[in-house]
Amino acid sequence: MGRVIYLVQFFRAVPPTPPLMGPAFAITVVVASAIVMADPMRVRQALMPLLMLQLFACSSGFMIPARRGHYDLVLTSGDTRLTIASVHWMMSMLPGIAAWLVVSLVEAIVLGGASVSALAPGSVVAWALVSTLPWALTVTLPRFAGAIGWLLALAVTATAAPGALNVDLFSSIADGSSWFEAALGLLLYPPAMVGEDFAGPQVWLAAPPLLVAAFAMVYAFGWIDHEDIPLEASQ
Repeated sequence: MGRVIYLVQFFRAVPPTPPLMGPAFAITVVVASAIVMADPMRVRQALMPLLMLQLFACSSGFMIPARRGHYDLVLTSGDTRLTIASVHWMMSMLPGIAAWLVVSLVEAIVLGGASVSALAPGSVVAWALVSTLPWALTVTLPRFAGAIGWLLALAVTATAAPGALNVDLFSSIADGSSWFEAALGLLLYPPAMVGEDFAGPQVWLAAPPLLVAAFAMVYAFGWIDHEDIPLEASQ
């Protein structure tokens, strides 16, 4: 536990995200909370900017800063690379998770104990996706590369197959949309899951995106654990 605390302190001093990410989350939380207090039914709209920020926060990159010597202090400290990578991921996603929980608390207070849609199973899956996939995709790439690639894939899909990004994907299954199209839409557009309870066959729609995220994380951790990290000059 002491080593984990040391790694947390290190990544607070050498944060994986830009310094302005914290204030950006704070401002967005205030705006999102105000929207929820004014109209609790607009939780999906309130959480969308936070999900977008989390997408960029978790696209923090690992190997490039490591090759530039930024993480030499911890890479030579005796801690395993898996532990270092895990704390790096945790510190990347922590501000967004905290922001989400604050908005969830505001919704719970406004609703007076009623069901909180910000903590519904669909909302949890949406946050899991934007907190894992971007980090895994950006492990060997420059900061924000995973988020930019994700948004590009979203734009291309919106152009080539707009039906796959139907916001009401769950009801679209009942209307005849293909299961694959709906699962792809949930993977590319997690906000569509916010507030959903996943009843009956809807549960299976969340499985492919979660499997993709799990595979990506396993591959990313394996890459960090086994890949050489030669030092290179800063650009």
